[in-house]
Parts: sequence; C-alpha cells; structure tokens
Amino acid sequence: MSQEYRSGSRVTRPASSLNRVSPVTADLAKNFQDLAPYSLPIRENLETFFTQGDSDPRSIFGPGAANSIRLEAALQTFSKVLALPASSIHFVADRSLAFMLSILGHAKSGEFRTIRYSAIDKKEVIAATFETKGLGVALNESRVDLSGAIDFKSVPASEVAKTLTLFQLRNGETGIWQSLIPDGPLILDATSLNPRGWGITLAIEVISQSSNWQSAIFDATSWGGPRGLYILAINERASWRNPLPTLDPVLPRFGASAPLTLMSAVALEIESAKSPSGIDQANIFLREQLGVLDEIDIAGDATGDRLSISILNLPADELMRRLASDGFIVDSGSACTASELSPSHVLAAMGILTHGNIRIRLRDENIGSVEPFLESLVAHTRSLRSELL
Repeated sequence: MSQEYRSGSRVTRPASSLNRVSPVTADLAKNFQDLAPYSLPIRENLETFFTQGDSDPRSIFGPGAANSIRLEAALQTFSKVLALPASSIHFVADRSLAFMLSILGHAKSGEFRTIRYSAIDKKEVIAATFETKGLGVALNESRVDLSGAIDFKSVPASEVAKTLTLFQLRNGETGIWQSLIPDGPLILDATSLNPRGWGITLAIEVISQSSNWQSAIFDATSWGGPRGLYILAINERASWRNPLPTLDPVLPRFGASAPLTLMSAVALEIESAKSPSGIDQANIFLREQLGVLDEIDIAGDATGDRLSISILNLPADELMRRLASDGFIVDSGSACTASELSPSHVLAAMGILTHGNIRIRLRDENIGSVEPFLESLVAHTRSLRSELL
C-alpha cells in the first residue's frame, strides 16, 4: 500500500466478500495489538541471549564474569540513548513493582505532603498512590478534558516543593500526549512511548526541563523489547527510600532477567536509530475514512501509532471476532468484552464513548494492511448494526 493515503474517498467493499473467512495464524494475522513479535535481529540472536546471558553476573570469573561485562555494556546503551546517568538506572521485572518502588519510595522519604495523580493514570499507578495514605500523604486527583489533556491545577507557591506529581507523558490506551509539564517535583511515566526515537527525545526533554524530577519509568515494549523489563531511573538528588524490607544498602535488580535486559538494550539501540515512517499518515488516513460511520469516537487527535476507536451500542467482543475472521487482531478497552467487566477508566474519565471499543497499534510491519483493515472494520460495523436493529 502506498503511504500517500487517499483523502476524502469513501471505502467500499464488495458484498460477496463479507463472509470471507481466513484462518488466523502467526503468519497470516495482521497484528494490530499492543504487543508484536520481536524484530528480526532479536529473533536471530535469541539463543545467544539465553545461553550467554543467564550466568550469575556476580561471579568473579567464568561465564558469570563475562555476563557482567555484557550487562555493563547494556547499561551503557540505556544510559546513552535515554541520556541518564548509568548510576540512576535500575532494572525491574514488573510494571506494578516499578511504580510501587517509585511512588512509595518517594512518599516514604517524608519530603512530600501531597501527591497528585490523574484520572487517566494506569490502574497500578493509582493503586500504588492510594497506598501512600498510610504514610500521611494527602492525595489530589487531576481531571482530564475531552481531548485527554490533564488539568494540573496550580499549586500555591508555598506548596510546590512539597507536592509530588505523577506525570503521564503519553497515555498508552489512546496514544494522547501531554503538552504541559506540571510545576515542581514529578515522577515521569514514560512507559508508552511511540516506536521512534523522537518519543524518547521528548521524555529526555521533560526530564531536562523539569525543575525537580524525582524518578522516571520506561517500558522495554515501547521500543520493541520484551515484556518483563522496565527501567526505573531514580534521580540521585531525589528524596527516595527503598520501600521494600531489606538489609542490603545496595539496590538489587528487582527480579529483572539478564537475557531480557540484553534483548531490550539491542532493541532500544535499533529502534532509536530508525527514521520516521508512514505511521502518522496511516493514523490520519484511518481517522478521515472512519468518517463514513456514525456515532463513533476516536480518542485524541495526533496519536501516532495508537488509535482508540469506540462505536456506540456495538459489542466489542463480536466485532473483534469478525475482524479476526478476516485475519485482523486488535485489542479492546471496552466493557463489552468477555475478559473485561468494567468500562475503560481512561475513556470514562475523558467523557467519551466506552461502548464497542477497539484499540489498534500501527507499526512498519502492518501499515501496508491499513486499507483492507479499514474495509473490514467498516463492513462488519455496518453488518453488526443492521443485525442489532
């Protein structure tokens, strides 16, 4: 498919193709889900990562000592690309744990009277924030508008230094970026970057422009790395205490896998070097063409590689099944699925439709399938609506 997308033309599909069924396999499926297969350089070196990268790096000789050198090289890659001191970087195996360590660690320091978070923060972020109540910290929830912009209300000058803000740079569900950096100390949630180097650059700019950043969390899946590796960067000047029971003053790896760390470093180096592709154009194309459907909401405006599409009074689970029959695999953040019993708190907080929600992730590997996906989505939406009348 040409990346010069047609603008303003209607998408039609021959009636005879509506019942076409394609078996969904790893090879045939057009994967528009949040997670994707590893890139070719990662797949080609999997055996190396797991045979040479799983020896105890604390050993002073043998395979463990060699692995320690590899991990140090990986650490330097993260430090260089993320523009963070190597000494500030810690590897964590679980996203909830990463946020808990960050939020509770700063709250436990006793430096902050108030923590403010937003209504569209991740559930584990909100849960960790609620845990700080026992530490004598007041909580303040910031609302969001229809565009997804967080309303961080001004804090009195006397309270700025004592107010810690959880700042979600980009929402992973909708792809919406925040444009205003809140005042005062902040924790940066950078777990939903786009798959291009400028997303990392923006996170670096937030850290450099913040008057007092405390910590930042990155997710390796943002740049094509494996699930199970998170970067927790703690400012060496920040007020932070390890909230976990420990007798060891040296911070551990928090369960992070050495092979996954090596894989993530390689993926970050590859992805950050890539030039912009046709992903933004594909996003615009989908938004324009979906205008042929009534009663739908698309969250945000310029959301790059992510799209959250809500369709009124349409069962998301059935729509996903029919898309899958054509070989298109998507995510959902809606209440109308078998695995999720409550609406997306992000969409509800923004005040947009939570019905029939599907979420797609655009990548270099799947933008060539955008037009047939669009045709399938429009056809099945119309077909389902006619059946439900």
